[in-house]
Amino acid sequence: MATVEVDRDENPTELYTSICSERWDEAAAIVGSDPIQVKIWIVRHDAEDKSSILGRFLPLHTACARHAPESLVGLLLSAYPEAASIVDGQGFLPLHYACGNRANEGVINTLLIIYPDGAKLRDPVAGKLPLHHLSIRGPYSVGVIYFLLSIYPQAVQEKDNAGYTPVEIAKMANYPGRESVLNAYKPAAYIKSVKFEKHMESKGIIAQKELEDIQVQEKSIESAKKKIKIANEKNEQLRNKLQEECMGLERMVSLEHAKLNDATSTLESAQSDLKTMQTNRYNKKIQKMSGLDDIKKFDTSILSFRKQKRQAQRKCVVLQEKLKLKLEIHEDTSTKLQERLEGKREELDLCHKKVKTLESTLEQLNVDIKESLDAREASVEEAKYLNECKEIVNKVDRIEGVVNSLVSRYEPCKEAIIREENDFRRFNREREQKILEMAELEEKIAQIDHDQISQELRKQEKEIHRVMLLVQDIQSC
Repeated sequence: MATVEVDRDENPTELYTSICSERWDEAAAIVGSDPIQVKIWIVRHDAEDKSSILGRFLPLHTACARHAPESLVGLLLSAYPEAASIVDGQGFLPLHYACGNRANEGVINTLLIIYPDGAKLRDPVAGKLPLHHLSIRGPYSVGVIYFLLSIYPQAVQEKDNAGYTPVEIAKMANYPGRESVLNAYKPAAYIKSVKFEKHMESKGIIAQKELEDIQVQEKSIESAKKKIKIANEKNEQLRNKLQEECMGLERMVSLEHAKLNDATSTLESAQSDLKTMQTNRYNKKIQKMSGLDDIKKFDTSILSFRKQKRQAQRKCVVLQEKLKLKLEIHEDTSTKLQERLEGKREELDLCHKKVKTLESTLEQLNVDIKESLDAREASVEEAKYLNECKEIVNKVDRIEGVVNSLVSRYEPCKEAIIREENDFRRFNREREQKILEMAELEEKIAQIDHDQISQELRKQEKEIHRVMLLVQDIQSC
């Protein structure tokens, strides 16, 4: 079939208009009644220069960019499966639009089943894979990421023209569920085996971290197994759905056959009526040559029957062409779907083998972890012993410092005690002397005036006060 193009602004197809207006039921009805519109290209020209083309795309590209339901995308692919592998005027696949606009999981899975190589193709504008587009705004469901990685696991390490991987784009983005997306990337990013870091302070801490990482990987592997199982179930559902659609096409073909048979019987009836009319006309012409009016009426009837005959023939031709086209589309679709299902089974077998390989690797890692844990326990015991020795040394150092401090403080204390003893002896001597003097004064009291006694008493009080202060100073020392 030759390529058919229409102008987007002047004469768009009914199917394209319905998709742009998001009238999904109407679009599905148009695909069923006129599947030719699925193959018509929509071209957007420059308003000032009609020779300049700004865009060129199929209805499938528009449907994937506008969140069309899975049922409509399935009908579009059933009518034109090759559209899944056709790029638009800018070089984008329908898969690029679906991943970049958060299409639902069923739409993306259907596109990948029809054309799995689409997961490996970059867009020519930014060099992004479908996985890059999916990381910018996030997927409708995380299961899409597992399905893309099951087809092309290396995509998680591929860089776009700006030098970013899908993981780096997801880390820079900000949308709900970003952590789930990053967790989905971890099983694919973790390809090489776990190694110990070269520069580390504690082997026990590194072993614990690696154990936690491996536990995360085990959970991720279990999650991947579940996702693969879900993908298998969805593939089975999709195959059943395609079988139902094939049966529906067969019923439509049988109905078209019935219509063709009805049209053929109508044509045969009209031909027999025409022959009857011709016979009657001939007989009447022989019998009544003068019945010109009747002859004119018969001529009019014959002309009308001829028109009916031509119309019936046109309808038969149209029905035959539609029937032929639908049979070709049905056979082509059935063959390609069968081939892709076989390919998908082989890929699933490979996935199962990879899972078994991962399980064996996990067992080996568990053995290595057990050995590292044993080494860690030995190193922990040694570290405890060293810490205890270090604490004992610190205590000995502190005791030695205390002893040195006591020794340094002992000499001043000894000297102070000797000074106190000397001062106390001097004080006793002075006291005895003062007592003797007081005794002598008592003997002289009778001979001394009262004023002199008062003065002497004041002097004695001052002397005693001075001695008391001296004793307090000595005690304070």
